Amino acid sequence: MRRWMNKQTKKVRLSILGWGNADAGCSVSTVSTCEKTCSKALMMVTGVLDGKETNALAGTRATHNFVSDRIVQELGLDVKPCDSQVKAVISKAVPISEVANMELGVGPWEGQCDLLAVGLDDFNVILGNDFFIYAKVTILPWLNGIFISSGSHPTFVRGKYSKGDTRT
Repeated sequence: MRRWMNKQTKKVRLSILGWGNADAGCSVSTVSTCEKTCSKALMMVTGVLDGKETNALAGTRATHNFVSDRIVQELGLDVKPCDSQVKAVISKAVPISEVANMELGVGPWEGQCDLLAVGLDDFNVILGNDFFIYAKVTILPWLNGIFISSGSHPTFVRGKYSKGDTRT
């Protein structure tokens, strides 16, 4: 399989080469191509946190689930202080608080999740590996969504890609 990137259109072209039987004297090659527009955006899913609908980032590189301090204050959630801190790439380390056993819903899935409250500028909620493991989530970026396989009714939840303000 070969991959080419067209820098002007920012499209990736994948080519799969299949060769014929060389012993039979034929050197037929078949090429099937697939073009997909590259996306630098992040996948968001709609979730319900303690009865409030919000956008949540499906953060495949996040180890934990995070909630914004703003949402904690809006919902009047009980937090307990932690000794831990979190540090983003270009900022200093800040203290975090833990919000335990929050009622979280994504699509038809509902469950209890622990979240870490931290000052988030761009997101209300970040769903990380804790959520993905607990809810048995598979990220399907080519289908623009996530598949939740836990529970008795596995379901696909359509996501949306957002480049702008995601706090709505």
